[in-house]
Amino acid sequence: MSGIVFKNKIEMRNFAYGGETRMDEETVKRAVTEFLRSQGYDVAPGKKRERGEDIRATKEGLNLIVEAKGEYPRSARYNNNFLIALGQILRRRSMQAAEYGVALPAHANYVRLIGELDDWLVRSQLRLNFYLVHEAGSQVGFLKWDVK
Repeated sequence: MSGIVFKNKIEMRNFAYGGETRMDEETVKRAVTEFLRSQGYDVAPGKKRERGEDIRATKEGLNLIVEAKGEYPRSARYNNNFLIALGQILRRRSMQAAEYGVALPAHANYVRLIGELDDWLVRSQLRLNFYLVHEAGSQVGFLKWDVK
């Protein structure tokens, strides 16, 4: 799996795509699981329609919990699903993971929402990473929690 580590939010915005691909949550999970494995993580993806985190990964004692969402035909669904993913991460904070992540299609609507987050509060305090899957799951972009 090809991956890009974003050095800043400008690179993340340039990675985004417009239009609709209808990339579902399972495609996002598969791409991010493959990307994490290529980075040396042991990965346990959650089962479809099962409660709990979508992806749990470990590497050198570091625990990572990732929630995934797909693409939707109406722009209001992007906002709602983005907020749901953040809420799911907040609920999982008691799981004592060292880092958390949200995996999304690299659609311009999701990228805009990430850009609107308060870096200090949401990303630094929660140690929240973002994994963005480009069209057809061909490439994953990664924005680490400590990148501005």
